[in-house]
Amino acid sequence: MDRTPQTTINVPRRTVLRSTAGLLALGGMGSAAADGDSDDGDSDPTASVTFSDQTVANNDSGPTVTVDRLEMNEGGYMSIHQSSRFQFADGEDPDEYDVPVPDELENPICESLIGITEYLEPGVHESFDVPLFRSDSPAVELGAAEVGPLEESQVMIAIPHHNTTDEGTFNCPDDPSTPDPFEEPEKVDGAFQNGNRDVESIGVSHDLATVFVETDDEDQKDTAERQEELVRSGVLIPQPVGPNGEDEADVEEEDEDQEDEENAENDEEDEEAKNDEDDGENAEGDDDDENGGDETDDRDEEAKNDEDDDNDDEKTADGDEEKDDSQ
Repeated sequence: MDRTPQTTINVPRRTVLRSTAGLLALGGMGSAAADGDSDDGDSDPTASVTFSDQTVANNDSGPTVTVDRLEMNEGGYMSIHQSSRFQFADGEDPDEYDVPVPDELENPICESLIGITEYLEPGVHESFDVPLFRSDSPAVELGAAEVGPLEESQVMIAIPHHNTTDEGTFNCPDDPSTPDPFEEPEKVDGAFQNGNRDVESIGVSHDLATVFVETDDEDQKDTAERQEELVRSGVLIPQPVGPNGEDEADVEEEDEDQEDEENAENDEEDEEAKNDEDDGENAEGDDDDENGGDETDDRDEEAKNDEDDDNDDEKTADGDEEKDDSQ
């Protein structure tokens, strides 16, 4: 199969994952390397891998695939994921494509990871084998695969991983037995983000290949090649990984629900505060009306008293006049 030119990505060391910012890269979980594990402490952690189409070797006695070349400036591991790592993109109808529909995985990184090397030193490694379906393969340990041969031809993806934990043993990022990678990313061995990307939209260093089983018929081999074509065209994409094993859409939906709930509570509080304010203004108005009424009554009473006084004065004056006349 003809390959498109690979893309080389460089992410500055300060932006490579020490927080969880890079964890949701589509291709895997990006991570910073362990301190002191690099040949050059000032260079960005980088790994580039070449993984060619091939027929699986030793399929009956202990299947392996061959990685053509791996170059990394920090020590780490070489992982191989089978086609279950992928899913159909949103909006795609699986019935339109003559390929198997992958099952949804709870832990898509580890459950698809069928091959992992021992710790590899920094530098260049060429033409080395990666054993598949061993008892210590994360997919086998989680019950997503079994020890034995590769059962059918399929697309695979090779992803180099850091030795983030500096333990010399691989800690798969979304294995339920390892620390939460979003809470303690320094305790899992995430993928390199810097390096070559065979498919640019897959957010970690990687290379795709179609791996054939020699005894498969031509139809199954053609299906495996179509899988690779669909990954390259974006019809098949890596299953997303999010906090607590949730995918990004679920996390985003939960965040939106929580935001809506908080907004509703704030609106309710604002409405109560407005009602309290209106009640206060009404009560104050009633007091003003009552006080104003009292003042009006006082003025009316005072005016009436003044009028009575005037009438008394007039009567007195009239009486005096009549008295004078009589005299």
